[in-house]
Formats: sequence, structure tokens, C-alpha cells
Amino acid sequence: MVDSLRRRFKADRYLALLRSGRRAGVQEETSGRYAGIGLSVREVKKGLLVARVFHRSPAQQAGIRVGEEIIAVNGHSIAGQSSEETTCE
Repeated sequence: MVDSLRRRFKADRYLALLRSGRRAGVQEETSGRYAGIGLSVREVKKGLLVARVFHRSPAQQAGIRVGEEIIAVNGHSIAGQSSEETTCE
């Protein structure tokens, strides 16, 4: 089905096809709303690295800055955990 859509809309340079699992993430990113404290992170050896702090978010109000590392949550090390595991705590 995806191949037939690509052939049909080949001339449409603005068309982007997403896998179903990515759809929810794109909707959250583009809706202007978020859940949580208002930051995006990426995994590093020690825990999580703050990649983005959303404007007017609780994270921004708390003074969290891009480039800071989060190494513990509620006093427990998050080293070696995925970002999904950590953000669900």
C-alpha cells in the first residue's frame, strides 16, 4: 500500500509518509501541547541529557537548561535506563 501511495503522489514534494508508531509523536510535537514537565531529552551513559526545554513549561520555570544532565529521579540513579523507562517513573 505504501508503495502505491508513493507512486501515486510522486510529484508531491511535500508528502511525507509516516509509520503508524511515529504518528502519535509527530502529533504531540506539532500540537503545541505536551505532557510532563516540558523538556525533551536524549539518552547518555549517566542518564539523560536535556536537549530542549519548552517555553513556559514547568521545566523552564524550575531553571532547567539545555545541556544539563539528569542522573537521578527521586534520589534513584537512572544510569543505563532508556528515556522511556525514566520518563514513565
